[in-house]
Amino acid sequence: MGTFFANCHVRSDSPDAVAKVLECVTSTRAYVSAAENSWVSVYTESSWSAHNYREINHIARELSCRLSTAVFVFIVDDSIYLLYKLYDRGELLDKYNSQIDQLEYSELDYFGEDVEGGGILKRLVERLRYGSKVPEAERNRFRGQPDVLLPYCVPGTKLQTVAGWFHPVEMSEEERNRAEAAWERYAIYAEEPGDQDLFTRWMACLFEADRFLVMARLLGIKKDRARIDFLYFEEGLVGDDADNFRLVETGK
Repeated sequence: MGTFFANCHVRSDSPDAVAKVLECVTSTRAYVSAAENSWVSVYTESSWSAHNYREINHIARELSCRLSTAVFVFIVDDSIYLLYKLYDRGELLDKYNSQIDQLEYSELDYFGEDVEGGGILKRLVERLRYGSKVPEAERNRFRGQPDVLLPYCVPGTKLQTVAGWFHPVEMSEEERNRAEAAWERYAIYAEEPGDQDLFTRWMACLFEADRFLVMARLLGIKKDRARIDFLYFEEGLVGDDADNFRLVETGK
């Protein structure tokens, strides 16, 4: 069985403000983290229990709008699909789906997406023209924009590093070993990798759940908060960090 999780991260130093908005915008429970590196992480019961990705996108948009801040939504589905959305002040600025070239219209709906301008007639016409695959113009909206992400990354992050995250490449075993050693130094000691090109190529070779953790590191989001969801709390899998979260009983 693959890895599944969905969470969102609010650019804020006030968990109280985040919890107050959650009480207004969702009817299910949620766990809210303490602030760290100016990020507050949110894990909603609805997004986990039914893989309700449309709901978590709605919650993220409302948090972003009502708090006038940036919110990232991150989803890993079956270790194959990696998705993110970036909202700022309620506006969707960027989105990414690692498997957009393989997706069909029905799978877009599963991930809570609507085809832009897509009424029933338009959907039928495009199916006749392209078959069940999503047309290229629509797919391009899901490829991510490194220049849009860069201002939200840890200060000093280079555009080349962010851009390299998006592009899969082939690597030899020797190159991979060197890159993994560079990543360990980068993740633990914040050392800049000596071979920047090798490092960025390696990032794009990872499994989606691991590649996501690289993105979290670039943003300054703690990795132990990036790779969990509501279920982890219910099953006692959060570990020593559990005391830094609180349960919000929403009452929408």
